[in-house]
Formats: sequence, structure tokens, C-alpha cells
Amino acid sequence: MSAAPSLLSAARFGRLSCSRSASGYVAKTARGFKVFRVDGYSNTKRLPAGERIASRMFHIGGRSWEIHYYPNGADRSKDFTDSISIYLHTHQKIYSNQQKDRVWAQYKFSLLDLAGNAAYELPVETGFFSFPGPDGRAGMEEVRCGYDEFIGKEDADDTEYVRRCLAAKRHRS
Repeated sequence: MSAAPSLLSAARFGRLSCSRSASGYVAKTARGFKVFRVDGYSNTKRLPAGERIASRMFHIGGRSWEIHYYPNGADRSKDFTDSISIYLHTHQKIYSNQQKDRVWAQYKFSLLDLAGNAAYELPVETGFFSFPGPDGRAGMEEVRCGYDEFIGKEDADDTEYVRRCLAAKRHRS
């Protein structure tokens, strides 16, 4: 005699328990901003191309970030550029094989006026940041995203505020 009829009979009378399972995932977005103020902006123009000024490190979404500002552009091969370069840079330490090696971030840089409002800004961008994996090899992408030509120096120099102080606000989500 087959065991199937007795199993069906047991299921009909509630003696056999069926288990059910469900799972879910909630993707969280971290949001924040950093105001990076450079006092004495006109003096920073003496730095050679490729030399940067970095903001203090700040933390959003469990990661450490910096703003890198290049008053004469990020390209060291040029003696002089007409534009200011600005980048969002992140650091990642691999503590275990569980760490993700790729992160995306939406960011927007704004040049602020005296009241703290955006006097100049570019649209929101999405950047991918790739980090060394557990084997120590880096991905193809760099660990910074931003603009080689954020704003022309003549345009930046047009306002009195920028001559004395440059304040860049970087939104990140």
C-alpha cells in the first residue's frame, strides 16, 4: 500500500504542517551635503595644474568622502587651464570578502553666493565608484567623479564673493 493516501489524509485533517517563507529587501538611500569653503580663493590660483585642495573628510551612507578642488585644473600635463576642476572622491577599506566593490552616488556641485544660494550649478550626475576587491585589484573606474571643467575661471572671477571666498556645496544621495 502506498504512503500517498495516508499523507493526503493527514494533510486533510491538519496533522501535516506546511511551512511558508517570505523575504524582503529595503534599499536605503543616504542623503547629505557638504559645504566646502575656500577662503582666499584668488591665492589658490598660484597652485600648479594638477595640485588640489581637499575638503575635510565627511561621512554619508557609511562611507568617507572628500571634495577635491583643482584651481588650475586636474591635468598635470598642462601649465595653465581656463577652468576649475572639482571632484567627489571616496575612500574604501576592505575589511572582509563581504564588502561591496562598487558604489553609485548621485551628486551635484553648486557654487554658492553670499546668502548660501546656488549662484552656479551643473545638473545632477550619477557616478560609479569602484574599489579594490579582496584580491587587491582595482576596478576599471576611478574612485572619483566630477568635472574637469566645472566652471571657467573668468566666469568664477566675475563675482566679488568668489574673489574673496569660494564655497562649493555638494549634494550626495
